[in-house]
Amino acid sequence: MENTAEFLIRAAINLETSKSMQGKKPTHRIPRSQLIQIHDRQYSYENDCQPLVAHERITSFVYSPCTQPLSCLQRIPLTDLVLETVHRGKYLLLRTIVHPKKIVEIKTVVEDPNGDVEVLELYNQNPNRSHKDIIPNNSIIILKEPYYKISAQRETSLRCDHPTDLIFLDTNNSMVQDLNWKTGTPKIHKILTAAEYKTLGNDYFKKGKFYEAIKAYSDGISSSETSDPEISLLKLNRSQAHLKVHHFEGALNDCQDILKNDPSNIKALYRCVKAFYGLENYDEALVQVKKLLKIDLKNVDGHRELTSIVTRIEEKRKGLYNFNQMIEEAKKSSTPRLDNASYVGPVQITEISTERGRGLVLTEDVRKGQLLLCSKAFSITYPTECSQVYHFNAVTKLVETGDHGVNTAQVINKLQNNPSLSSSFFQLYAGQHRIGETPPTATAEAIDSFWVSDICSMNTFGVSEDGVNPSLIQPTKSKSSKNTDAAGLFLLPSFINHACCENVIRSYIGDMMIVRAAYDLTQGTELFLTYADILLQYEERTKCLDKHKFICTCTLCELDRAEPAAIRRKRKLLLDKYQEKYRFIMLEQINQNPEKAIGDMLKMMTNIEYTYKESGREKYRLGLIEPLMALGK
Repeated sequence: MENTAEFLIRAAINLETSKSMQGKKPTHRIPRSQLIQIHDRQYSYENDCQPLVAHERITSFVYSPCTQPLSCLQRIPLTDLVLETVHRGKYLLLRTIVHPKKIVEIKTVVEDPNGDVEVLELYNQNPNRSHKDIIPNNSIIILKEPYYKISAQRETSLRCDHPTDLIFLDTNNSMVQDLNWKTGTPKIHKILTAAEYKTLGNDYFKKGKFYEAIKAYSDGISSSETSDPEISLLKLNRSQAHLKVHHFEGALNDCQDILKNDPSNIKALYRCVKAFYGLENYDEALVQVKKLLKIDLKNVDGHRELTSIVTRIEEKRKGLYNFNQMIEEAKKSSTPRLDNASYVGPVQITEISTERGRGLVLTEDVRKGQLLLCSKAFSITYPTECSQVYHFNAVTKLVETGDHGVNTAQVINKLQNNPSLSSSFFQLYAGQHRIGETPPTATAEAIDSFWVSDICSMNTFGVSEDGVNPSLIQPTKSKSSKNTDAAGLFLLPSFINHACCENVIRSYIGDMMIVRAAYDLTQGTELFLTYADILLQYEERTKCLDKHKFICTCTLCELDRAEPAAIRRKRKLLLDKYQEKYRFIMLEQINQNPEKAIGDMLKMMTNIEYTYKESGREKYRLGLIEPLMALGK
């Protein structure tokens, strides 16, 4: 794959080409049969494609999601669309006419009631669902405020970056039935009774098709009279399906509706407990489980939940963790997501300065090694959970890897189904280009995917396998490399600002970040983490910080900047030579000719040390650390 700079230049050229078509209609439309044929060829490629092939995703245009209710939008036919335009105040009514495919985006072919066809590309869809289940063939959909694009190859398509802009309709919906479709009226689904929908939902649930089960239960509820006794059972069953896919707020709403008329319903109470627990509202979960046990003292599940809740509250309030147990639990999976609460110690978010924004500051004196934070990942993606994709944003000029796309989609899905979590998420820094903008308010109907992506880009940490000296995700990271880091988004630790010489130490157990004081620190001290490997040379560390748009003023960087550039270059050449040659040759020679190997290493170290003496530098001679460690081994 070409390097980042070359690709961004090409992306910029493509962007200018697209802009030249803005507001114009396409000069040529591919006929229906040919478009389907092209799609089927790509579909075949999807089945045959190799997992090691790197794919690209390009964002050349950023737009906000539709925030208007459907009733305020006007239907538009495909033939009225103009290129490189978001059609505000409009919507498309479409039907899919092929099975979807996915390599990076989900791609399908759609038609409108007039029989005109176009390619539809869906981004940021739920990564936990198969694309074949998300938008199967013959789906009837509404695309709100559609974005119509053209590629550098003059290929047109509809692009949907915001999952909330997509609405699925049943064929018996009046919006569908009242139209004449040129290629044939969609087959009307039989409307079932509430009991039949419940049976259908139960069948889906047993097969592990929880989203389909939710749909069936919802259809049963919407098609029944409010007095129908089956409604309570449908909501109860739906709440369990919601819990299976972490739709905690949906489960809570269903259970609370049931409890209004049946406050002693054990299943509803228990699922309320599980929903509050999933939302990390352990205090309310405790209230609910006590209600349950008051009604049914011998309830085994209730007592098990009570034990877990009390343990989580101890963790959350006092920072009391069984770390050995957590380590053993994390070892059981290659994608560990631990059942532990987040702890916030003597720290608070404080406005530091206009230039540096907010940071974390101590509210009391702390001792070296004291636990300051234990934070559960808001979202985490492990290497086995993402494909090798490079995400290029022509607007921010940033390049991200496959885990970024999965994390972004995970967060969107999480917020769409649990909107109460959005306020804490959208507090996070989203990049220089977002300064001065008001963060969006996420609802189930509108989530700004680009803002979510920007936050993930600016705040994602590399979670190393052994938890030692993890670093922020770098653009070069990919599945084909030997880097086995996961990518984790941690809310409160994201407020910790950068300094190469950090004053806290972080480590990881599964999806938990543990932050401790590196030294004795006094009240009011701002906490610092390094966003780059401290052993990198100045120019390399600066490059790692490029996307954050600031210049580090820590002691190490000030010392580096004070040195003549020629000396820094000389030291870098020596260290590069060590990395390329001595690091490996010494390991081979140490057993055959130890005196020569050690002598060569000492000579190399003497040369590196001399570069520090040339500039009169006595502190932070970090270029000697790795050779010294290798010599010691």
